[in-house]
Amino acid sequence: MEASQIHESRAWSIPEPRLTNSRFLLNTIFGSVLRLSGQLPYEDGEIRIRGTVGRGGLSAGDAAQAARLCALNSLAVINHELGGFDSVQQILRMTVYIAASPEFVELPGVADAASEIYYTMLGDRGRHARSAVAVSALPKGAPVEIEVDVALNSKYRQDDHSDTGVLEEG
Repeated sequence: MEASQIHESRAWSIPEPRLTNSRFLLNTIFGSVLRLSGQLPYEDGEIRIRGTVGRGGLSAGDAAQAARLCALNSLAVINHELGGFDSVQQILRMTVYIAASPEFVELPGVADAASEIYYTMLGDRGRHARSAVAVSALPKGAPVEIEVDVALNSKYRQDDHSDTGVLEEG
C-alpha cells in the first residue's frame, strides 16, 4: 500500500489544515527536515477541549483526546505541505506540552495518545523520540500543544512544494 494511502485505511481521519493570515509560518523546511510550529487540538475549526489537566480540571482521558487531535492536525499540515506522506522518512521528534496542575504526573500517558496516532497512520515511520512537558498554560486555553520534526526522504523536492507553509492563527 502506498504511504499516501495509509491514512485512508485507518480509523482516524486527517482534517483539513487551518489556513489563516498569521505572521509566522506553520512549518519550515531546512534541508531534509520539516519542522512544524505548535499544533493545538482544533476540531471543526474550534478548540472544544479547554482547561488544565489535573486537580479539579480535565481528566487524563480528556488530555489524551486533545493530544490525538493535535497529532491529527500536525498530519494535516504535513499532508498539505508534502502532498501526501510518501516523502516522510520518519517522524524524528515530538514535544508534547500539557497544561497541568503541579500534582498531575500522567504526562507520558497523554503523550502516548499522540504517539499512537503517528504509529497508526505511518507505521514504523511514525515512531519518534519525544518529550512530555508540563506547563502552566497554553494558547487559547488548550490543554495540549504538540511540536513535530519530520525527516524527509529523497522523494521530497523543495521545488514541488510551497516555501511558505500553511499559516496558523497565533
